[in-house]
Amino acid sequence: MDGSGKEVIPCRYLRAGPFSDGLALVCDGANEYFIDESGEIAFELDERYEYGQFENGRCEIRPWEEERHGYVNKKGELISPIMDDEPLFPEGLQVHDYDMGDSPCEWVNEKGDVVIVARDLDFYNGWDFRDRLASASHTKYGSYGFLDQRGQVVIPFIFTNVLPWADGMAPVSVDGKWGFIDLDMNSLIPCEYHYGLLSHPYFDEDGIMLVKKSFNKDEETREPIDFLYGAIDRCGREIIPVDYYGIAKIDGKIAVLDDLIDEEGDCYSGVRWFDVGKQEGDGYVYQFDCEGLPLKKVATLEGGLLRWGFLDAEGAEVVPCMYDDAMVRNGLIRVRKNGLWTFVKPSGEFLTPFLYQSAFSPVVGGMCAVQREGLWGFINEEGEEMVPCRYDAVTDFVEGRSMVLLEERYGFIAADGREVTPLIYDMAYPFSGGLAWVRKGAGVGSINKDGEEVIPCRFDRVGECSEGLVSVCLTSKKTKHYMFLDLDGNTVIDLDGMDLDAVSIFSEGLCGICKNFEWGFIDRSGKVVIPMTFHQPYFNLQVQFIHGLCLFRSPENWGLGAINTRGEIVIPAAYRRIDWQEDGRWAARVGEETHYYNNNGERL
Repeated sequence: MDGSGKEVIPCRYLRAGPFSDGLALVCDGANEYFIDESGEIAFELDERYEYGQFENGRCEIRPWEEERHGYVNKKGELISPIMDDEPLFPEGLQVHDYDMGDSPCEWVNEKGDVVIVARDLDFYNGWDFRDRLASASHTKYGSYGFLDQRGQVVIPFIFTNVLPWADGMAPVSVDGKWGFIDLDMNSLIPCEYHYGLLSHPYFDEDGIMLVKKSFNKDEETREPIDFLYGAIDRCGREIIPVDYYGIAKIDGKIAVLDDLIDEEGDCYSGVRWFDVGKQEGDGYVYQFDCEGLPLKKVATLEGGLLRWGFLDAEGAEVVPCMYDDAMVRNGLIRVRKNGLWTFVKPSGEFLTPFLYQSAFSPVVGGMCAVQREGLWGFINEEGEEMVPCRYDAVTDFVEGRSMVLLEERYGFIAADGREVTPLIYDMAYPFSGGLAWVRKGAGVGSINKDGEEVIPCRFDRVGECSEGLVSVCLTSKKTKHYMFLDLDGNTVIDLDGMDLDAVSIFSEGLCGICKNFEWGFIDRSGKVVIPMTFHQPYFNLQVQFIHGLCLFRSPENWGLGAINTRGEIVIPAAYRRIDWQEDGRWAARVGEETHYYNNNGERL
């Protein structure tokens, strides 16, 4: 019926869906159809597919019980092929979880090469890439951030949750409330909204997002139980105040559920409509200072999308507001248009054409990693390609060396592009402490910065270098034989006969050793100085001492405590969390209380 109550389409269907974009799905018991607003049949449904609703002249269809989709027009004609929901390798990489849920992850390319390693299992809950960025969480911080296609952190791990990048904005949440940031971590929209009404909090083609806020909480759980609804644009303006009991966008208009008054003065719940078009801004909708530069990063709002540029100290446009995205790294401006990036000096001089798919990297040692046509290289601060874009993957220069991948083989290059090792390794990690871990065939070892295998690839396990020593392990069916070697490959400590399950790294002269899930510590002579009686000792995910203490867990109550370098329990295992603070104290939290200790374990 229409708004006056007149029946315009007779009641002759067993089922009838809502109208969307001028068509509604109906069933007469024998067949299903889409009808128009006059009741005429637009087309009969193909029983091989399930249908969604029409939007912008098209309707999504899916083969039954398949994860593929396509689109039909208002005549029922297929206007796009039936394909997988998401490409198997979006933007060339695919996230790989070791297990389901909160599990470590890494990213591989279409050849199966590991391009972003799990960093000792630190990355988890990773997403596939969008706009050359992927979100993930990190076990060290217990929170979320963003990485580029080399695994370098672009947005630090400081958020409760994040979602994939879109249109120069990232949805981020803090304590369950959502907002948006840009690449420079500027707050575009404060984190004060709950999840959008859609399946994820993104803006639509008009630059509008439906939002909600809580106004009551459960007295016991403190979780929100009541909400009010409204709509915001990309500037954060509430174009419809968050004052209503419900909201929906239908055919370009927004309907809200509100308290209305009838002619007799009685209050009732009814629908109020708002006309909205593509959102526009007035002048610069955002202005942010650029750290270390006499510039302001600015944006205008055009047709629901942000367009970025830069002003100088006098307010003159150095870079006009015409770019899809913008950021500043190490004194260089980067802007993106049509999916490609270029570099700009603070004076406004463009250093390169729009060539690069990825240009997030900081300038390290005068070099910046860039990606062109799917391959990686390095440019200098003048935009010159010092290392041609010819590698499948690269890392930043660490200790003067970059790890590179080409045709399923890893190696290392110097800053001048010279290959200091041949690309012969099946896997490798960047340099740390003068050595880099490498795998060749079934064995692992370590190389020095000259490319020499100081620890030959004949071991089953090689640890990272710490305090000049590297752990190695040879395993048999019955035992594990651990040793510690120096940077020349000489054996310094031999733990043969101890049949340990694991060892950690040296820190403050001690190294953790484990057997049957209980840990102790040895000194640099290999002598056991703390017996293996502690459960899960750690600091920053390593079994190690920091500032004279090492944390451990009680297997009885799972509480955290701390031991000193003599193995004495100086902080009882009674806390939920213990953190080292910059003021030189340990903060131990239990319930709502925080207790403080010094490095000797004395309570302050």
